[in-house]
Amino acid sequence: MSSILRRVSRLLRGATPPRPTTAVGLENADTVLLGLFADTGGGRLQLYDDVERMDDECAEAAAALDTIASLASASPEGEETPFRIEWGAGTPTGAQETVEAAIRRARLGPKTFSFCRDAAKYGDAFLEVVLDDALAVVRLKHLPARQLFREEGPHGQLLDPAFTQRQYPGGAPLVAFHPWQVVHLRWSHQGERRYGRSHLAVARAIWKRLRPLEDSMRVARLERGYDKLVHYVEIPPEASLAEAQKRLEDYRRRTGARLVHNPETGAYDLLRQAPTVRTDFYVPVSRTDAGAVAGGDIKLLAADNAQLAHVEDVEYLHRQLICALRVPAAFLGFEREVNARATLAQQFAEFARTIRRAQGVLAAGYRQVLDLQLLLHGWDPARLDYRIVWPEVRVEDERVRAEAERYRMATASISPASR
Repeated sequence: MSSILRRVSRLLRGATPPRPTTAVGLENADTVLLGLFADTGGGRLQLYDDVERMDDECAEAAAALDTIASLASASPEGEETPFRIEWGAGTPTGAQETVEAAIRRARLGPKTFSFCRDAAKYGDAFLEVVLDDALAVVRLKHLPARQLFREEGPHGQLLDPAFTQRQYPGGAPLVAFHPWQVVHLRWSHQGERRYGRSHLAVARAIWKRLRPLEDSMRVARLERGYDKLVHYVEIPPEASLAEAQKRLEDYRRRTGARLVHNPETGAYDLLRQAPTVRTDFYVPVSRTDAGAVAGGDIKLLAADNAQLAHVEDVEYLHRQLICALRVPAAFLGFEREVNARATLAQQFAEFARTIRRAQGVLAAGYRQVLDLQLLLHGWDPARLDYRIVWPEVRVEDERVRAEAERYRMATASISPASR
């Protein structure tokens, strides 16, 4: 690997680098120069933790990421690569073959979905350019976003090493990378910020407020949402407190216990659960002078729980969450949020612009890889006229196609006997 790095450095800079650095480890990690304004990454890493939880626990967030990545990486029918290279007139055939071969070897087409999804999720995707002995790009390797740090100078210029990998912010660098070794996809990059901005950044705060409300609503429905029985157990007036308690326990054991087979003894044991808010209530009573039990033997305690029907605050935050995800509600399965046709078309148009911006982020990263491949094979990319072209984004057609497929599968699942 060190020999490959030296050869590439000679081609790119015309000289051997002063300090040998590899993508496997550092020969002398203490001498690596870090950026003058190094970012500790604390806030960035906290955001990474939150968006990972959202991806795991929030169905709307996961569906939004899948939808964006799917539309951005959608290939024309029957093709593997979602983009094509458009060459200017007079471009040498050898340069064209060099680029097309690199795209096939690195499998940029099939991997576009995961590259796009990671960039949208974290705001950053770090991809290591892997070369073989012939200096051909063979792979773009995912690097852990939480361990990669971008090393910049006071004016935002990349240093050398340009990226370092560390176990934690401020720790000694484990691996260092030259600028050409890492493709940094920065989602929604703003101004002079060092890193990108997650697509879930705004929705993150809303989700943190919504999640406790949903949890409390679930607990309330499980704990308080069902009817219970009130058992009035007769206790003689002359009974002591200990005798009254014993009568209650005997009654509960007879009515609430169940027989459970014990495989160790081969017998049946009497199992009784401890009282909770989900169990019935037991109230001691005495007979009246007329001989009747006060209140009746067993009564139904209806669980009206009117407060559980008031979920306006949850719905309000959920609407905010859908808005912050910037994906039309129809794509997330909330058909009741879809209103007028004109509004729907406007949402689709804005979403199409989001997809095109995503493709622009991918195109910039792919252009870096292809320019490097051309340089390593003796072609000056500055003198070549080529660009990466993506198919037209038509999110409405994709939605209609997805709905048609869903209905087709639902229809196919109906058995002839049930028709």
